[in-house]
Amino acid sequence: MKREDVLNKRVTETIPDIKNFKPNLFEIYGKVASTGEPTKFEINFAPLNVWLSISVYSFKKGYFVAVFDNITERKVFEEKLIESEEKFRTIAEQSVMGILIIQDGIVKYANESASEINEYSIQEMMNWSPSDLINLIHPDERDVAYERLKNISLGNKEIQPNYLYKMVTKSKKLKWINIYSRSIHYQNKDALLTTIIDVTEKVEAESLIVDELNKLKELDQIKNDLIRRISHEIKTPLISIYTTTNLLLNVYKEEFSNKILDFIMMINDGGERLKELVDNMLDVYDIESKRIKLNLKTHNLVDILEKSISALHPQIVKRQHKVEVSFPSEVSLEVDYDRIKQVFLNLLINALKYTPPGGKIFVQLQELNSHIDITIRDTGVGFMELEKEKLFLKFGKIERYGKGMNIDTEGPGFGLYIAKELTRLHNGEIILKSEGRNKGSTFIVRLYKGNYK
Repeated sequence: MKREDVLNKRVTETIPDIKNFKPNLFEIYGKVASTGEPTKFEINFAPLNVWLSISVYSFKKGYFVAVFDNITERKVFEEKLIESEEKFRTIAEQSVMGILIIQDGIVKYANESASEINEYSIQEMMNWSPSDLINLIHPDERDVAYERLKNISLGNKEIQPNYLYKMVTKSKKLKWINIYSRSIHYQNKDALLTTIIDVTEKVEAESLIVDELNKLKELDQIKNDLIRRISHEIKTPLISIYTTTNLLLNVYKEEFSNKILDFIMMINDGGERLKELVDNMLDVYDIESKRIKLNLKTHNLVDILEKSISALHPQIVKRQHKVEVSFPSEVSLEVDYDRIKQVFLNLLINALKYTPPGGKIFVQLQELNSHIDITIRDTGVGFMELEKEKLFLKFGKIERYGKGMNIDTEGPGFGLYIAKELTRLHNGEIILKSEGRNKGSTFIVRLYKGNYK
């Protein structure tokens, strides 16, 4: 509307529908003109689709002056704010989280869930101060709560907004709550929004799990101690049996008949197997108890491999295997001689046992820049994918007894587990490759140099 459209014209000429407005502008203007008392009000002025703030005053009886301010932008903002607050209240009232809004040093809003958590009514909580809220926290943690509230109120960004507290409810019940606080703008003013989640059941469940895990660890330790003690007790008489039968077979062999020698050999074989089992059980115990200490010195790995193969010569002949080797003259590395030899022996024995008679075993040593690979490949029964996952576990023996594979199935399944753990202690790993049943297998002992891994 232009200035020349309203000057020197009656109001009814400019705004024909003015008599129908509510509030009645004629009544308001007439009252101000007659009484001289100023007034101010807001109106949605439909013809122009605007909100106006109208200030009316009289400078002389019978006359009035009206000042119009366009407040459309402010009214739209207020409507959106009201709509936003209504949405917030709808969400807050349906939330399972406790929600509090603290403004001007007192609680301005609390939802039903907050009441259910702390057992105080909403009416009781209204106008509480932050100190009243912190008094709900267990005395042991109130100082922490005060300090955190202070830092959050000051806008300290380094403070984590959520924290776990113990809370004492109105009925003196102890609860665990997770509190999240952050600064917000509420009803055009700064405020602090606090959400409260009752995590008592979760914390108690976690505590129960920890207690049960500790009990299981204690039981596992008792089991390990028992295994070690029994193993030591068994080992002493076993050594006597094993060494005595060895002496009889090697020194006094001529003094016995073939039938008696067969019995002595059976005792000797059984003693050797039991001795191996006890030694493996003790090794497993020492590995799990982290008792194994490596005696690291520089050794020629080629020499260790050759001696390992020589030690197994009787088994190689018995199974009619052919062993092919590919070694350089010398490859030295800092290792524990006995323990790395044990790794090689366990893998070679595995290849011997799980390759049917007349098979081939290939042993290769290769030195690279960052590591050394000792590869033991066989033409045996191989492994399926599910078997590979189980193979290196304690008692991870793949049961193949009675399946017509003509392989040696004796043993509890400690060998590869021990080999893997001893290799790990040497800053190395064992890699298994097999394309499936009856396609052989390849074990690679990878020993890293220095800090390459």
